[in-house]
Amino acid sequence: METLKNGKKLGIGFGIVLALLIVVGGWSIFGIGNMITSLNQAVQMNNLSGELLQREIEHLNWAAQVSILLTDESMTKLKVQTDSHKCAFGKWYYGEGRNEAIALIPELETPLAGIESHHNALHQSAIHIDSVFDPNDTSKAAKIYGSETAPALSEVQKILGEIIATTKTAAEQVAWTQEIRLSVY
Repeated sequence: METLKNGKKLGIGFGIVLALLIVVGGWSIFGIGNMITSLNQAVQMNNLSGELLQREIEHLNWAAQVSILLTDESMTKLKVQTDSHKCAFGKWYYGEGRNEAIALIPELETPLAGIESHHNALHQSAIHIDSVFDPNDTSKAAKIYGSETAPALSEVQKILGEIIATTKTAAEQVAWTQEIRLSVY
């Protein structure tokens, strides 16, 4: 009879250990799933930051091309995209890119809404420059560049900088939260 009692005790002990292993295993799998999700989110945020930095560089190059029209006598025609929906940033902004960015980082909604008017003004300034451009007298076009293009570009850069900083901060926050999770496991 005593052997049976020990067998039951042993069975109960193994059952408890097995139940604990299942709980710990489930907890680990759930935790690993959360870590993978967070890491993917951080990667998406870093990719977004890189993409926006590329759009800022493209706008600087765009402005440089407009400036070359005013300084290089061999240039007789404006060779930049004047449609704010068709430049690389415009395609991203008016396509799915902006919506995906806001879904990933909701704090970007306000600055992204604020950049639109400056971005449009930037492209409108090129249209204005093109309409008054005279290769023999670039003073009118240069005045427009100084009064319209440069300020619009400055605002676009400023807002893109804020957006990139917010994106980097969000990515760092996800990474920091992930470090805390890793220390728990």
